[in-house]
Amino acid sequence: QNSYEKFRDFHAGDEQQRQFYLQMIDKWTKTKAFHSNMQAVKQPFNTYYISSTKINYFSGIPVTEIRKNNEELSETISKAVQLSPKTTAFSYVSKDFDYSKMIGDTDYSYRSGVGFTPQELYMLNYVGTSQLQGYGRFFNQKFSRSKYKVDDMPADGWILPTDFVFPLLTAPEITSFHVSDISQYCLIPYKISNTKSPVPHEILKLNYPELYDYLFRHKEIIEKQSEKSKFMLRGNEFYALSKIGAYTFADCLVAVRDNSRFCASVVTNKLTSWNEKKHMVCAKHIIFVSQRKDGTFISESEADYIVGILNSSIVKSYMENSFQSNSYSLNQSNIYLPCYDSENELHRQISIIANHARNTTDTNEITTFQNELTGLYLKICEQK
Repeated sequence: QNSYEKFRDFHAGDEQQRQFYLQMIDKWTKTKAFHSNMQAVKQPFNTYYISSTKINYFSGIPVTEIRKNNEELSETISKAVQLSPKTTAFSYVSKDFDYSKMIGDTDYSYRSGVGFTPQELYMLNYVGTSQLQGYGRFFNQKFSRSKYKVDDMPADGWILPTDFVFPLLTAPEITSFHVSDISQYCLIPYKISNTKSPVPHEILKLNYPELYDYLFRHKEIIEKQSEKSKFMLRGNEFYALSKIGAYTFADCLVAVRDNSRFCASVVTNKLTSWNEKKHMVCAKHIIFVSQRKDGTFISESEADYIVGILNSSIVKSYMENSFQSNSYSLNQSNIYLPCYDSENELHRQISIIANHARNTTDTNEITTFQNELTGLYLKICEQK
């Protein structure tokens, strides 16, 4: 977990300024076979052994994986190592890959998807056209576990200006090299030319009265979001959003799931239901790459190159052995990802193979591509 970063230093905080060290880990898997108070344990868990004996984490610490099948306990011995001096995090050692070869710097900025709170208000489904030019009719989305209820929708939907409605990508639609073609949208009350603050309410009321009414009639619901969420908002209007910037609106980007399974895909502009090509916007739980660190937006060939590396067998294995499946982080991964160079033959080959992978759904063929990409990526790592 990223939140454990400083905790893993194990400073005692006493007058002697003692430091403790993690000695070994028991990793409990197949946890449903274990019970506590007659209840099955649903989450994997670890036992940590800590003492003042100094440990070189780069040499690794022993890990005992404990499984329970019926009433039989079995153990497998492995190791966890610290791979980068930039982090105190550990990775479980792989039998197939040497992760140390791929640790390094990146030339790309990793961003998080827009925070839509409440999503029941900002996430939309297109219903049809409106008699008003430049407007469409939309249903606000509803979710089975909705915290907020938006239940005052007119029978024929909300009439909203399409200038502020964009195709939306959510994490479940992402797989390795592909995104599902699901038609859903999001409301973003910002001008692309100014993402520091939403369109002021005075201008909305004057030029977009339907949007103004939609937001203000739900002001009470919007303001129920947590203080932490409010602190992250871009702008002072109550309908401001978080995690939005010029980087949000890109003609081409790389979208990555931050939970469940690590996978990446190229995302380009999409033709909307009202026949307008618009930027795809990533929602929360998506990590995306649209720019280099110098602010340059990436090209489509460059996006294929990045996706090819992130979907390679070694990178997927590394991420799964370094993070919990509900909290993948590229910012904390320290993966070597140099800037795309169209004159570099290895870079071009990775881009071409990843592009081919976009055009197949055959799982065996994709696995073959991922193994080829690993070989090419490791050759790039050797050039560091």
